[in-house]
Amino acid sequence: MLEPLRISPFKVSEESLMAEAEKQTGFSDWGDEEFRKGFRILLKSLQTEANLSLLGKLIIKKNLARLLANRLRIQNDFTQHSEIRKESINKPLFIIGLPRTGTTLLYNLLARDPGARTPLLWELFQPSPPPEENTRESDPRIEMVRKRYQQMDRLVPQMRAIHNMNPTEPEECVMLFQNIFASHIFSWAYDVPSYTRWILQHDMVPAYRYYKSILQLLQWRTPGEHWSLKSPHHLFHLDALLTVFPDACFIQTHRHPEKAVGSFCSLVTTMRRVNSKRADQAYIGKTQLEGLATGTERGMDAREKANPAQFYDLQYQDLIADPKGQVRKIYNYFGYPINEKMEAGMENWLTNNRQHKHGKHTYTLEQFGLSSNAIERRFSRYMDAFGIE
Repeated sequence: MLEPLRISPFKVSEESLMAEAEKQTGFSDWGDEEFRKGFRILLKSLQTEANLSLLGKLIIKKNLARLLANRLRIQNDFTQHSEIRKESINKPLFIIGLPRTGTTLLYNLLARDPGARTPLLWELFQPSPPPEENTRESDPRIEMVRKRYQQMDRLVPQMRAIHNMNPTEPEECVMLFQNIFASHIFSWAYDVPSYTRWILQHDMVPAYRYYKSILQLLQWRTPGEHWSLKSPHHLFHLDALLTVFPDACFIQTHRHPEKAVGSFCSLVTTMRRVNSKRADQAYIGKTQLEGLATGTERGMDAREKANPAQFYDLQYQDLIADPKGQVRKIYNYFGYPINEKMEAGMENWLTNNRQHKHGKHTYTLEQFGLSSNAIERRFSRYMDAFGIE
């Protein structure tokens, strides 16, 4: 109804969104303006390529304003407390497997370690002001984030079966890269090919430095012995990650890629049906197959130049057969201490989080124009390297 009248809720510009963020926060110091490169490319790609629905326009406009406001608040924290940037991040542990390879199961088990610092969804959504240890479970942002995702559950009830999100549980740290507008989340949720090409060609070292600074902010008043982090995003940029975190440890989970590709295409389709006027499943199948294969190969290229002792490879079937035992092996390999409290926490989580707790995620490769043979051909280098049949 609005479009024939040339009325659009997405009449936004870089200047108007930044002015709105300044008004929201009362701050105007943007700090390092590296973020403007990605922000401009993303904004243009959203306006000219994404074919946004009315709801998609409203959602992305609100999200862009929130992310800009996050930047202003974070910069103000750094200005007011220069000691934040002196926080040490030692030997962080990253899970870098593809989707549907057991990464969520493993991440939640690692989060039972009382010494591990894992980022909770509400902290990722709005990192500033920095969380306080005595209010980390009662911060008002928890309820704000809960209401937001309850709204999303009503719009897209099937999302809970694909990827359930709880404000007080660990979530993927790729969300932090949205604050510098260099995050694959935008490429997954929206059809933005120009932006996707840019992020693959872009030097991600500055983005990882900014990401590190947010981790310093989050741990400033709520520290841990080491960080446990997770996202397939890191596979695409392992070289940049290792530049910023040279002592990082990595767990790469492995499974036949048809599970990862099919499930991920279903997730992307679900998100784009909310955000776009049309979600072409064959197009999504083609582009996401290529995207995940590219990420995997870039990760392999980076690993060939890195210290192999920094990587632990974990097969999905081994994780499912003995999840606690595999965590013990990982901790022994990297030299992280494990204790009785972590053992009890893992057991409790496994008891209360059976597979398909939030419903079964159903899809077929054929609905995305894919086949097992096509996926095996595209992932042949990866499958040969890691002995996947």
